[in-house]
Amino acid sequence: MESILPIFGIIVLIFSVMVHEISHGAMALYFGDETAKRRGRLTFNPIKHIDPFGSLLLPALLLLTSGGGFAVGWAKPVPYNPWLFSNQKWGPALAAAAGPASNLIIAVVLALLFRVGLSTEVVSPELGPLFGAVVMINLALAVLNSLPIPPLDGAEVLQALVPPQSPIANGLRSLESLGMWALPVGLLVFLLIGQPIILFLTKLLLGSTMF
Repeated sequence: MESILPIFGIIVLIFSVMVHEISHGAMALYFGDETAKRRGRLTFNPIKHIDPFGSLLLPALLLLTSGGGFAVGWAKPVPYNPWLFSNQKWGPALAAAAGPASNLIIAVVLALLFRVGLSTEVVSPELGPLFGAVVMINLALAVLNSLPIPPLDGAEVLQALVPPQSPIANGLRSLESLGMWALPVGLLVFLLIGQPIILFLTKLLLGSTMF
């Protein structure tokens, strides 16, 4: 089982980041913005979504160095235009939150299926590592992208909720001006506080006997 975990983890990650990005586009479409639809991004064709570094190289390195126990990554961002939303108050926040929410839903649903399957003896305990990988990877995506640091989704949610001229909004704009240079800050924060949160949530969903 351990020998297939890295390959299985990459497959799960690619699928999960695809669902994450499609969820952004689907929510934007719900609010009237067809940008993602017109650009062919509301599809499960991985070629449309895979980022060579974020979807393949980085996850592979993390999985290999962790023995298949941990991975995080990203896909090409799905484009959407908040100015086209029919609901300017809540639309941008909900579109940004849709990505992490989709990963959280996947984690919870798979954990419930595993627990119900175990209790009814439909699922073998030997499949625990595979279910654990799906749950942990999706929790990692949800936690990472919920951090309020640009360009992560949490920053967009927070920016949509606070007054435009508030100190928080000004601080987010300052970080946003750094562009992709702000991303290492997000990854550092994630490494410092994210992993304990992910482990706690994974134990909560799957049961401490899994670890």
